[in-house]
Amino acid sequence: MKQISVIMPALNEEKAVKKAVESVIAAFDKFSIDGEIVVVNDGSSDETQNIVEHLTKDHPEKVILFSHTKPMGIGRSFLDGVIVADGMGVLMVPGDNENDPEQILKYAHLLEKTDVVCPYVTNKEVRSNSRNIISTLFTKLINMTFRTKFKYTNGTVIYKREIFDKIHSSSSGFFFQADLLVKIEKSGYKIMQIPCLLSTREGGASKALTFSSLMNVVKDYFKLIGYVYFRIGR
Repeated sequence: MKQISVIMPALNEEKAVKKAVESVIAAFDKFSIDGEIVVVNDGSSDETQNIVEHLTKDHPEKVILFSHTKPMGIGRSFLDGVIVADGMGVLMVPGDNENDPEQILKYAHLLEKTDVVCPYVTNKEVRSNSRNIISTLFTKLINMTFRTKFKYTNGTVIYKREIFDKIHSSSSGFFFQADLLVKIEKSGYKIMQIPCLLSTREGGASKALTFSSLMNVVKDYFKLIGYVYFRIGR
């Protein structure tokens, strides 16, 4: 069994996915982590699939490709990647190369002391003001609604793999991580919050702020309210 499995959802990330994979491998080497990368090609229509196929040949023991025939969402991509993963710990690093994997993988050893390592962004200036405002309001909404104290819920969270034997997310979109973290916290698992830096994107645009994504977030938010307070879906 591997120490860490990085799940890397990628939807039309031909400009960034190669560098994202290579950055994770470099972090594995730097911190002497026995890890693997499960790239989940989420129905890309560009060259993402072909690029990752070449990476699996260049790094056969470190890179695994799992593909959806059509886009299923970042949440579904992560959870499908967890099923394929062989690591004792799992985390998501998006294929857009926005996150520096060194910033989170240097904390991988903390899984010996906690169930979840939850990072929060300390260099918010690399994002637009509108993105920061939305992120701050979202985190406050989650904390007020579910009586939690998260500093951030959409980062490169490291989970013990065994958690997913008991905790499941019904969200296939961008709400999946908030959904998981609230359920994990309410189930009594230990969560450690740590500071983390965010890189700037080198290509493409965020898919988190599209109208359809926001509508799915609203829907999943109310589903989580039903789960936590009315035991719907338990």
